Amino acid sequence: MIDSDKSIRMSRQELYKKVWSTPVVKLAKQFGLSDVGLAKICKRHNVPRPPLGYWAQVQSGYSPKQKPLPPNKSGIPEEICIHQKPKVDFQTDKSEDRDPRLLAEELIENQIAIGTSLEDLVPLAKRTYRSLKNSKPDTNGILQPKARKTFDVSVGKDSVERASLILDALIRAFQARGFSVEVVERDYRILTLINAHEQEFRVRLRESQKRHERALTRAEKRELNEGPYAYISDRYSYSPSGVLNVELEGVAWQGFRKTISDTKKRPLEQRLNKVVCALIAGSDAIKGFRAQRERDKIEQQKRDQERMEQQQREWQEERKVKELDEMMGRWEKSERILRFISAVEARVAERGITLDPDGDTAKWVSWAKDYAKSIDPIQ
Repeated sequence: MIDSDKSIRMSRQELYKKVWSTPVVKLAKQFGLSDVGLAKICKRHNVPRPPLGYWAQVQSGYSPKQKPLPPNKSGIPEEICIHQKPKVDFQTDKSEDRDPRLLAEELIENQIAIGTSLEDLVPLAKRTYRSLKNSKPDTNGILQPKARKTFDVSVGKDSVERASLILDALIRAFQARGFSVEVVERDYRILTLINAHEQEFRVRLRESQKRHERALTRAEKRELNEGPYAYISDRYSYSPSGVLNVELEGVAWQGFRKTISDTKKRPLEQRLNKVVCALIAGSDAIKGFRAQRERDKIEQQKRDQERMEQQQREWQEERKVKELDEMMGRWEKSERILRFISAVEARVAERGITLDPDGDTAKWVSWAKDYAKSIDPIQ
């Protein structure tokens, strides 16, 4: 079941306050995002985030300095729109409104079966198996295939055969349901992609690791007690745990992530139909997200158009007011010139002087009257 998408709108100032009052990881969950997604939003809108170690200082009773919110960059809107992650319900209840594709995965005849022979693996699983067998483990005992065009997998030596049989079963199940499986190179990374119902997902098979802590020396214990930034590089070591996980992530929208793992009651081999269900529900979730994003885009374009039209109206109004002020100024100047000329003529008449039409004074009066008329906007 997929809830309708929602969008959260807030100002830069509001996001800034939230980021500095709640750790990004917790705040991202409230918004339905990953911490990486929220960090990208902060970077895009020039909102500073607390540096590494900030919350450790706060928990230790310190009051670290908070970076001020810088002025907004030109061209970046003050309002921030955060698209919440649609909630995808993977429950297997028997309600009548459930997707028939999900119900079909619960039927006995559709259960994904694991093979028993490594000789009968599909080509992609066989290449991956052979590459894993020829790979060397890293410092944590994890193997990864080195050959090209192999499945994205990282497991311990003891899990290679089991992982290969799981890959074989998954690939067969995907192909039987019309899902395509391919290994591609994107942004200098080798990815295994599943195309399910017109949506792409990155898929990985990964073995979880166990953490082991060694005993600390007295000097190391004193170092840890001296401050919140003390760090001992070789304090922990890691090894394969035997727990396998299938990890799914949307390509068009990385907000969709789902992991199906071994559990105490059921191994991953008995939960592979859950992977198919996750792909079905995920494809619907991504379609809903993209549809909501398109609606938000249209709404934003409409708001931008309305803002531009409003700015155009304001500019036209300002231009009219400016033109009116200029016309009034020209009219007042013309009136002052005419009054001044009348005063000159009156003073000449008082003195009983008759102006010679060809004289300089008469010519000046004639020019001044013509100039006054030329700048008068109502002439």
